[in-house]
Amino acid sequence: MTAGAPSYSAMCQHCGRVIVTAERFTDAPVARLREHVRQAHPCEALPADAGVADTLKHFDVEREP
Repeated sequence: MTAGAPSYSAMCQHCGRVIVTAERFTDAPVARLREHVRQAHPCEALPADAGVADTLKHFDVEREP
């Protein structure tokens, strides 16, 4: 039996919502995470040029079973 690719979820540390579930954090999922921080938590002041590491600091990432 072969298992599919693992899936990961990113839960916002500020509001506790799961924002993205994906096999990999490519450009589109990371853009959704950035947008969430900017829209829902503007006091966090995520810079326009925030990279993946700076963005993921706002999320708890877990592997889905």
